[in-house]
Amino acid sequence: MATEILKQVKSLESGKSDIHNPISVSLDLKMLKESSNQEERSLADVVEAISDLRLAVDKKLNSWDGLASSKIMEDMKGN
Repeated sequence: MATEILKQVKSLESGKSDIHNPISVSLDLKMLKESSNQEERSLADVVEAISDLRLAVDKKLNSWDGLASSKIMEDMKGN
């Protein structure tokens, strides 16, 4: 985490704008959605769909982790 922050600070100092965080990503997505270019608007739809998929997969993985943890606790109590 600290190395990522340091990397972003150095990027700012060098004048590069290669910073990716939820706010910058949302702003980029908003600009694509409002573009007059049909390809950019389509790209925004694809990016949004991928983001939704990522959230769904993360949610599913977290629920599986919870189930695995519960099973481990049950096994420990049973022994």
